[in-house]
Amino acid sequence: PMGVALRTGAPVYLPTLEAAAARFPRIAEFARASGYGAWLALPLVADAGGPAARVVGGLGIAFAREHRLDGEERRLLETMSRQAAQALDRVRLAEAERAARAEAEAARAVAEHERERATEASRAKSQF
Repeated sequence: PMGVALRTGAPVYLPTLEAAAARFPRIAEFARASGYGAWLALPLVADAGGPAARVVGGLGIAFAREHRLDGEERRLLETMSRQAAQALDRVRLAEAERAARAEAEAARAVAEHERERATEASRAKSQF
């Protein structure tokens, strides 16, 4: 179920063991043995609805008994997944910024070192 949610960017709701077995027959035995009665796989989509939308992770939820989500529960869980995706994306962006800053600082240090070497070489040449 999670693989489908991640590939499609759409939630996968499995409210009963029968629904899980019908949609995903290869995991039917696992579903029975798990002791759970319902499952939900939510993709974490950054920039949802926009042209740059992309899946950044997934959230899996299992219910002890069969559970059919009503509209309010679905909206709440989908809102949670969007907020989690935004948080993960902000962390990714902050890490990318930190890495870019470190790379720029390293390049600046190399350039400064090369400038100092050129200045010393020029000074030594003029003293010669």
